[in-house]
Amino acid sequence: MLISVMGISQTKLKWKLRAMPELGLQIGSISPSGDARLNLLAERKSWMLGLGGGADFYRFESYPVYVQSRKSFVVGKWKPFAYSSLGYNIMGKVDQFTEWGNIWGRLGGPTSYKYGGGLYAEAGAGLVAKIKKKDRLYFSAGFVQKTVTEKYDSFYWLGFQNQLEPVKNTNVYTMNRLVMRVAFKF
Repeated sequence: MLISVMGISQTKLKWKLRAMPELGLQIGSISPSGDARLNLLAERKSWMLGLGGGADFYRFESYPVYVQSRKSFVVGKWKPFAYSSLGYNIMGKVDQFTEWGNIWGRLGGPTSYKYGGGLYAEAGAGLVAKIKKKDRLYFSAGFVQKTVTEKYDSFYWLGFQNQLEPVKNTNVYTMNRLVMRVAFKF
């Protein structure tokens, strides 16, 4: 995809490649958390299209990789914009732990948890502030969603003495939160 974006930039459409680092503060149902992202975007007129990636530390450490689009508008002296991102959330390091799945000791064996990534999506809007001829600051607020899958084996008691049945469990966590970002385009 990056090669095709670079190819577009060299055609007659006059797309210009831009790098846009971002810092964000995420607020959801647990304590606030930060994130950092880097977007590589091709810009033409009021449109910016490209790829991005980052580090997201909300509840679970993860690394989203996504495609992004931005559209700027002019409203009087103001220059608002809207943006959206869609991609995959790659899981980072999770503190793996093992617990015993029953009160009878070794009958059920240990329970190990495994985590996997999932959907990453974001949409929002903001304002552009001009710093220099080509440099801009982007202030935005948006809605972010990431999913994480947790899998583990456990056991349940059938009601008979020392009779346990194995069960495979899958939990999908969907984390919705608000985000405030500051980005710099150069």
